[in-house]
Amino acid sequence: RGSLSGVSMCAHAPVSLHLAGMSSEPEAFSVHINGQVMTQGGHKVSSVGLISGSSATASLVAPYAGRWLLSSKTMKHIEAGLHGFVDVQKCDNFEEPSRRMTIAQKRQSNEWIYYIAAEEIIWNFSPNLQDHVDADFQRQYLTKSPTHIGAKYKKAVYTLYTNASFT
Repeated sequence: RGSLSGVSMCAHAPVSLHLAGMSSEPEAFSVHINGQVMTQGGHKVSSVGLISGSSATASLVAPYAGRWLLSSKTMKHIEAGLHGFVDVQKCDNFEEPSRRMTIAQKRQSNEWIYYIAAEEIIWNFSPNLQDHVDADFQRQYLTKSPTHIGAKYKKAVYTLYTNASFT
């Protein structure tokens, strides 16, 4: 449920958030709304920072309807359950703005298509181990045991392919 209820707004409507850091002791706060980008002081931000006794204003235009988590990214606040939800609804009087590209933007636009797969491989952490490396070191760090993964282990790597066949 969270510690804040009843916050709602219309999608595509400009909203001003007036935030205050309220605490009886010095501490830092952050205000973050998942999936939203706020503007503060002319900068796009994902969270707004506050300290005790301070205030800040940020603006936002929520583009997507849904229920979004409003929270502090400070661990103490997360553990204390300091969070709430912002309900963004589609409203008849606020429509998604139509966006048109200029001729210059169309000329400069490119579409890049990448074919990337995550693949499992057996990774050898020390393929070129020199003979002069201490045997105790090898035994301690490179030998597989119930408490160590050894020198070879399964790992996921990203592989770039040239086409959709992924071959």
